Amino acid sequence: MEVGCATGKTTLPLARRGFGITCVEIGPNLAAVAYLRLLDTFSDYIAMQPWQAQEVSMTLGRGEQECSPLLSIAFADFVGHLLESAGRPGSRPAIVTVDGRSSSGKTTLAGRLNRAIADSHVVHTDDIAWFHSRFAWTDLMIGNVLEPLHQGSPVTFRPPAWNDRARPGFLSVPMDATLVIIEGVGAARADLDHLVDATIWVQVDLRDVESRNAHRVRSGETHELGVRAWMAEEFPFLEGDRPWERASYIVAGSDVVPYDADKEVIVSARHFPEVSRR
Repeated sequence: MEVGCATGKTTLPLARRGFGITCVEIGPNLAAVAYLRLLDTFSDYIAMQPWQAQEVSMTLGRGEQECSPLLSIAFADFVGHLLESAGRPGSRPAIVTVDGRSSSGKTTLAGRLNRAIADSHVVHTDDIAWFHSRFAWTDLMIGNVLEPLHQGSPVTFRPPAWNDRARPGFLSVPMDATLVIIEGVGAARADLDHLVDATIWVQVDLRDVESRNAHRVRSGETHELGVRAWMAEEFPFLEGDRPWERASYIVAGSDVVPYDADKEVIVSARHFPEVSRR
């Protein structure tokens, strides 16, 4: 028995030598790191903490793999790991994509990241796609947003449909941005992967998607025919592109395990890279 295993740094070499070990750690954040560090080493691991990782079954789209086991961690810790994964590109901002199905919680997560990270900015794919094409907007995103960012230039862009339909304003990212969050269905598509530093897939049960879309229709935010037309394109697009397979992190878009929605986030334990460095 190891009392006070902290992050499991000294536990790992013993486990690799075949010792049977029972670890006890009172600190929930330390225990979370130890859990992830030892996840592939122990065949059985019980986290004696209120946030214990849980296996959760969801109804998902064709080809999408469940992200269980899930656990809740402090949102500040998640932000730290995300920034570490994105790196510090130097003369340009880091670029992170937040992708997921319609009504999965992408916009909510992108907003939380934007509020938590100083000088970050959000670009919504819906603004690029507006009256242009639901998913055939790759060239517009690359040529007018991602390439200027990689060149260290600010972004000031009016998509063609904005001019055609007299939509006011423009998309902008200032020169001093430290992080740019590209949010929307298709944000983590394969065609953009070489221009992105880290990706997040927001996974949600299809029953939740249906329920949330129905609520949006009832509230007048959208209409049923529009939702049906969108989903008819979204399902085959995501099935073909499979962005969850490229995700740096997978986040649950609903409260499938207990957590504090203001201070925590639910993540996949098996898709939480670099945690062993903590």
